[in-house]
Amino acid sequence: MSIFLKPWWLLAIFPLLLIIIWIYYRQTKSHNWHKVCDAELLKVQLISIGDSSIIPIILLGLAWLIAVVALAGPSWTTVKSPIFKSSNTTVILLELSQEMMVQDPNPNRLTRAKYKISDLLRSTNDRQYGLAVYSSEPFTVSPVTSDGATIDSLLSALDPSLLPIGGRNIVFALDHAKDLLVQSGQPKGNILLVTTGNVNSEVIAKAAHLKHQGITTSVLGVGSAIGGPIPESTGFLKDGNNKVVLSKLNRTVLEKLAKAGGGIYKTLSHDQLDLNSLVSSWNIQAEKIEDNLSVDRRRNDGYWLLWILIPLISLVFSVGWRNSII
Repeated sequence: MSIFLKPWWLLAIFPLLLIIIWIYYRQTKSHNWHKVCDAELLKVQLISIGDSSIIPIILLGLAWLIAVVALAGPSWTTVKSPIFKSSNTTVILLELSQEMMVQDPNPNRLTRAKYKISDLLRSTNDRQYGLAVYSSEPFTVSPVTSDGATIDSLLSALDPSLLPIGGRNIVFALDHAKDLLVQSGQPKGNILLVTTGNVNSEVIAKAAHLKHQGITTSVLGVGSAIGGPIPESTGFLKDGNNKVVLSKLNRTVLEKLAKAGGGIYKTLSHDQLDLNSLVSSWNIQAEKIEDNLSVDRRRNDGYWLLWILIPLISLVFSVGWRNSII
């Protein structure tokens, strides 16, 4: 099936009709000399007028028509074109449960996580980020944007008291991050889960499912294996035996989550090694996606018509035929 990539060029066919009418009028007018001049004299004064005089007109019209069609960009074939930078988008999921207030590291997990996110936003200007927080339900802080400074300015206000319900539901949070990617027009991208909690098999299965959809899930663990008590308004959280509950970072299960999601796991560090590893993994993933993604685009095949047009123009503008037209 043929389509035209620049169909407005087809309007140039109308001037061709006017030119043909004008040439025909000139040819007809030359015949009127037979009424006033001797036939033998006309043989000397006028170029011979016969059936062959219509050939240059036909060739001129055909050359014009071919040129117009070529300029209109006829397309008979499609080519594969790669899609670039499809994985340069990351949605950050920040846990806002009460466990993020545990003081390992100091001053608390949430503060250190916000500092780390701020460093990430400032160190990678060529990426797009979105930010969502979650406890039992996820909430959007910022849709995906290339303006990292705007997201950075919102970090300081984030606190567990902002969310109506406590707890932790990472499955809902991952679905919410996927929705933010889709809304940004980048259905394939990255999720960075900033968390301190344990995850179950349902969360791991969700990450694996997103991986098959082209969305990787990396994890930045906040806390320590030793852990610490979870602060409450009346002191520290206690279990049914009235013992203080310690919140510990389970690195092993978070590594399983990152592996299932096609990403990497890093524990929040005092330096930039954790961020460097995360960004490097995203860049590698972006290259893989760019190699695999392509879109069918119509190719302009009009240049093939030049092989017909060039000899036609040579014939039309040869000296003898040019005079027979004019």
